[in-house]
Amino acid sequence: MVLRFLGTSPDSSSVIPLLRSMCWQIAVNYKPEYRGISSELSLLTEELKQLFSCATEQKPLFVFLDALDQLSEANDAHLLSWLPCPLPQHVRLVICPDPDRDGIFDVLQQKVTERDNYGQVTSLGKDVARVILKSWLAEANRQVTPSQWDEVKYATTQCSLPLFVRLVFDDICRWKSYSAPEVTSLESTIHESINELFGRIETQHGHVLVSRALGYLTAAKNGLSEAELEHLLSLDDQVLNDVYQYHMPPVRRIPPLLWSRVRNDLPDCFAEREADGVAVTGWYHRHFMEAARQRYFGSSTFERETHSQLADYFLGVWGGKEKPFVYTEKQKTRLKLKSTKGASDRKVPIQPLYFLGDDKTVTRYNLRKLNETPFHLIRSSRYDDLYKEVLFNFRWLHAKLKSMSLQYHDNTDAQLLADALYLSASVVTRRPDMVGPQIVGRLLPYYNTHSQIQSLIKQCDSDGLEVNALSPCYHCMHSPGGPLQYSLEGHISAPYGIAVTSDNKYLVSVSSVVIVWNLSTGSEFHRIDPAIKGIMQNLSLSPNDKNAVSYTNNDQIVVFFVVTGKVKVVDKVLREGHDPIVGTASGNDCFVVWTRTQWFVYSLEGVQTSAHWAMLPKNVNTLIHIELTRDSDRRLLVGKTDDAIVGVETENNMVLQPTKDNIEDFYFHSAIAISADHRTIYTCIAISNGDVVRYKREDSTDRGTPSRWVFDRSLGTNHNKLFAMTLSDNESYLLSTLALGYKLWHVSEESADGSCPLTELKLPTGVRNIPGKNQLRCLAALTRDDEYVIGAVRKNVYVWQVRDGHLVKTLDVHSERVLSLLCVPKLNKVITASIDRSIKIWNLWNIDEKECKIDRHDDPIEQIHLATNAPVGVTTTRNCVGVWNVDTGRLMKTLVSSDVSHTVTHSAITANAAYAVSAWLHTVLMWDVAKEKVIHQETQKDVQQLLLIDNDAKFLAVSKVAYNRCRCVCREVPSGQQIYEFEFTIKKYRDVVVTSDGLFLVVPMADKSGDCLGVYNIKTGAHVYDTTPTYPNYQNYTRVVAMPDEPQQVALIDDEKANVWDVKKKSFVRAVVRWNGTCTRDGKYGLYAPNHRRRPRPARPEDGQDGPLTDPAQGRGRFHRADSLYEQRRARRVLSLRPQVCARLPCRRRRQDRRLQGTRRDPRHRQHAGRNVDRPGRRRRQPRRVGHRRPAQPRQQGLPLGAAQSPTHRGRPQPKTPRQGDRLR
Repeated sequence: MVLRFLGTSPDSSSVIPLLRSMCWQIAVNYKPEYRGISSELSLLTEELKQLFSCATEQKPLFVFLDALDQLSEANDAHLLSWLPCPLPQHVRLVICPDPDRDGIFDVLQQKVTERDNYGQVTSLGKDVARVILKSWLAEANRQVTPSQWDEVKYATTQCSLPLFVRLVFDDICRWKSYSAPEVTSLESTIHESINELFGRIETQHGHVLVSRALGYLTAAKNGLSEAELEHLLSLDDQVLNDVYQYHMPPVRRIPPLLWSRVRNDLPDCFAEREADGVAVTGWYHRHFMEAARQRYFGSSTFERETHSQLADYFLGVWGGKEKPFVYTEKQKTRLKLKSTKGASDRKVPIQPLYFLGDDKTVTRYNLRKLNETPFHLIRSSRYDDLYKEVLFNFRWLHAKLKSMSLQYHDNTDAQLLADALYLSASVVTRRPDMVGPQIVGRLLPYYNTHSQIQSLIKQCDSDGLEVNALSPCYHCMHSPGGPLQYSLEGHISAPYGIAVTSDNKYLVSVSSVVIVWNLSTGSEFHRIDPAIKGIMQNLSLSPNDKNAVSYTNNDQIVVFFVVTGKVKVVDKVLREGHDPIVGTASGNDCFVVWTRTQWFVYSLEGVQTSAHWAMLPKNVNTLIHIELTRDSDRRLLVGKTDDAIVGVETENNMVLQPTKDNIEDFYFHSAIAISADHRTIYTCIAISNGDVVRYKREDSTDRGTPSRWVFDRSLGTNHNKLFAMTLSDNESYLLSTLALGYKLWHVSEESADGSCPLTELKLPTGVRNIPGKNQLRCLAALTRDDEYVIGAVRKNVYVWQVRDGHLVKTLDVHSERVLSLLCVPKLNKVITASIDRSIKIWNLWNIDEKECKIDRHDDPIEQIHLATNAPVGVTTTRNCVGVWNVDTGRLMKTLVSSDVSHTVTHSAITANAAYAVSAWLHTVLMWDVAKEKVIHQETQKDVQQLLLIDNDAKFLAVSKVAYNRCRCVCREVPSGQQIYEFEFTIKKYRDVVVTSDGLFLVVPMADKSGDCLGVYNIKTGAHVYDTTPTYPNYQNYTRVVAMPDEPQQVALIDDEKANVWDVKKKSFVRAVVRWNGTCTRDGKYGLYAPNHRRRPRPARPEDGQDGPLTDPAQGRGRFHRADSLYEQRRARRVLSLRPQVCARLPCRRRRQDRRLQGTRRDPRHRQHAGRNVDRPGRRRRQPRRVGHRRPAQPRQQGLPLGAAQSPTHRGRPQPKTPRQGDRLR
């Protein structure tokens, strides 16, 4: 049996310690060898499920959890995602929640729906209460007189709740047989009994001491530790003046024994629990809390004063300093004092935000301060201190996010901050150090209008640099204050399916995983990982919200239960050669899967119960949709002609076919909308026009005669091709999609001519709806009270007024195409999911609020080039070149040529920002930036690189003329006149570089022996000479970098190191391990960025909807402000590019640096072969097996770890010419 009285001990106060203690107890009894107890909630939940399955018929498991509402709300414990459901066969679980508190009972009813599993806990009854009291008295060896027992019987007749019975027992244990009747009286309710108890304790120990001590315990958010309560009483001058009436203590603090005596006389009133990592004392039962609050906080002044004292203590106002106080007149007289004023150090802690270890690193955060201080500042109405010390204090926010979740107060500035943090939640919850850049990037538009936000941004620019050197210069992220409420970032691939539960509490989304979101907070409720290889393509939620089904792109079926998280994956649904799955539909007790020609019925356990061929008419060959009725017993099949059928003329190419009801097939075209009761349909039937008509089902009275669809009315004339139709939730409006917008019919109304009123919703010029394959429903919806129509086209969301069809707003937040759109009318919210892996929740109550616009391109930015003498830069996208003001972040100009319609590939801008050059697919253009005019253009196909040279007086355009041959053309700026050109041979293209003195071009090329470097005169284009790089551990390099401090040296970057080569001496200089080319201007320091030029990593949830703050090409490398000393503290690795020097900087995971030693040689060069291969004592290199990591080579003695490699460090100088007798390896 696992028995827990929640909230009565540190291990039963919050969900993680509770689950750990339960797992340990079950493991000891069922699986002693089990040692897998985790500290993460998600892992603990899985471990608890595994341990529950250990119960057997011979050894069943019984779990009892009392007072579920006493569990801390931390880690969303009250959402009960940690509670296993359903239970294994031999496990029984009894939990006791309070149905009137915290909504836990409502959540529990969603997880456990069988009503027979619920029972109400009633009072004990007077007979049972008296039996218990007699038993307790016997165990305590106590007796009462008959008259006293009569008093007990009367009291238990009035109330027989368990807590009251316990209070009665504690009271009668004090009675004596000779006690007067007025002493042996009992109260008739719990509150009266507790109040009488408090009064008696105040008489014994003093009203001031007891009222203040119990007041602090009652006001505390999560209870107080013994030390905290002692500190608080020591800071309370009223208590100290009452205690020290007759003498002056050497140290003005409360005597420790006073509180111990008070607590000893209050048996069973307090409980030890865990809060913020500290063992604290709190009230054992909520009735004690309520009685104390009623007794001591009847005066709002005293309540505010108590909260203010608590706030001062947790702020550390009097820590390490003297606190002034005033003696009473009696004390002044008795103690013969000259003045009533005094001051003394109360020896209380200073309350820092975090605690440092011996090495000056943060060991833990002061969670007590972070949790209690805002609570008490708000309740003491000290809002100025709340803003200054908490909400708009960068150090506080950083510590808060590093240690716990977000909190906020309902104030304009605070609300903006809270909304900004929620928009950044996916970033700051995983990387709290990003809070500074996120706040600045989102709240800069409010800098001049909100003083508290201005103060916070200033702190981010100063204090923030201590934890993160990134500091946005201008508004670069979406700001709060508009209709965007939450940005949900958690999927690693596009969420192709989303659904909202019928109670509007949860959002379910699927990609490669299933995430259930809490719609009220925008946080994850829980995550389900089905461990599939593909990506789920749709989502169908059952009417009762219990289960859902999806299919993957490799024809797996995923069935999962929304609340419990149980998942079932069905493999091998179809035989080889069959059509792939194209859809699923979920019912309460089964689900349906279909292909183009078949459909299958499955149980919720994933067992196929039936298979059916789609018996479609001859002129219809594809099953595109199945709709289930509420009882899941009847199905409506929708088929269409996927391709033209040779020899068959069809007027209507779609059909609606019921599977069980005896109803005639209904033929139509274009689109269809079906009412909720499946008795009314809207569609198009005449091939000559697109008129929309309404049909209703007419049931047949004869069993042998099928029911049929009967024409009801025409909604009006329509000459546009319709792609899809959707009925509003109240079925008063019909929304149809067409190429240039939408049409909205008011089907519940009728005009004078018999048609329905029509509102046309037009898209902006140049925007068109593109229908999806087999799309039946519009990617649009009506909002609450049918006020707006929301439609998604490409990556934008458009909002129209229903009243007049006016386009109210365009919401441009997604960076890729919108996949799904849902409306939640009850909450007046709209949810959109996009290919950019984000889900946006829009609050339509704020649709009229002003948004802070961010300049952006319609297409992804491919390249950036900055002017060196002006705050201007150019960006390259697929369709244009953007000119940006780097100081303001504004897009000043967009350079687009009307004469060239090809794709832009490269662009560059001169140092003074006067001219720009761009390469389109077949043309090179020279621009006058100020006039936005092309001043020269010339044909040059397949340009690979644009390079400004000779102080921007010339530019190079390098292009491919064949698969292995390139052409380099030098032209004058701005005339575009050609100066010289040359061609060279390549094996693999790599960019041309200019030496740091600007005199030569170094061209990666190839000759008969392999890769080489060609050196050309930059003025004339004359070929000077070629050099073939040869060095230890030669690998194919990915790019060439000119060394800034050595004009004759370049670095050849490969996957493992950078190899510095002297092009003048034609010799190898050194190798710098783990450097990939990024360095300071003086060439002294380089930044290591893993995975450079490899396949970019996929975007992660922490990147946020504004894209990654790290360069995808640089892996996890970061860009840092050049003037920040912090760049030398937070960079993953900063290397000295000088020989034999390598500086390692602090990072979380220290990896031992290995020098790249070994016997690998390039077989193309004899000087790397010879006697070194079979040198005595050297181990011959073994063939490397696929899938195995090469073992690290031992470090040579006397060589510093990470030192740059030069030939002299390898034991002997490297030969420059092959020697006679050397042989190829």
